[in-house]
Amino acid sequence: MPLEFEIVHQSKFDVLEDYAFVLLKNQEEIDNIYKYLSASPKGLRQIPIPSYDENETLIAVSATPKSKNDIDIKSVNLIGDKINIEIIDVDNPQLGTSGRLKSLVIIKLLNNYKNKSINLIIK
Repeated sequence: MPLEFEIVHQSKFDVLEDYAFVLLKNQEEIDNIYKYLSASPKGLRQIPIPSYDENETLIAVSATPKSKNDIDIKSVNLIGDKINIEIIDVDNPQLGTSGRLKSLVIIKLLNNYKNKSINLIIK
């Protein structure tokens, strides 16, 4: 079953291990990951920190593109008790051709799926 999702944040930060994810289960965990994201160079705006909502699910996903310069979340599906997150490589013209750097993507699911297991599918 396809799940509605929203990309809350995407950047080139090395916060998690490659091809890893973290289910953000409370405000403290959200604040902790955003602490690293907000440590940007001087002069840049601070990244807005989402509020914890027990009726939503926030998942931070980290991956390095295999053949292009960025990644995107193609789909999020619920199959049984698993959430499958499909990640694809994309060309991002804003990044130029500087190489393939790890991306951190934070997605929001519009229901509480905190008791489900998560599977990353890299294409």
